[in-house]
Amino acid sequence: SGDDTMTLALLAIGASGVIGVTPNLVPAAYKAMVDAALAGDFAAALARHEALLPLMQAMASETNPIPIKTAMAIAGRDAGAMRLPLTPMEPGNRERLEAAMTAYGTLA
Repeated sequence: SGDDTMTLALLAIGASGVIGVTPNLVPAAYKAMVDAALAGDFAAALARHEALLPLMQAMASETNPIPIKTAMAIAGRDAGAMRLPLTPMEPGNRERLEAAMTAYGTLA
């Protein structure tokens, strides 16, 4: 889909996969959502989608790849330095991202 928040809807109408940003941070959780949808278990897929939604929305708060590089750094994973024209996330967006990561359990 290219838009993480649309993945489940597109799978529901026949898409067979995803190109996403959020899966780079929480691959197992995102895969579980996709696998449930592909298996036709849309109740389980929807529950996983709803749990991931705040994180997916925070990942879309600025131009890609700024949020995912920031999230990976916050999580202690090396995603390389920001290079121009990329800039650090706006403080409010970064706080929203950190809050979503904490709420999801990505951060302790």
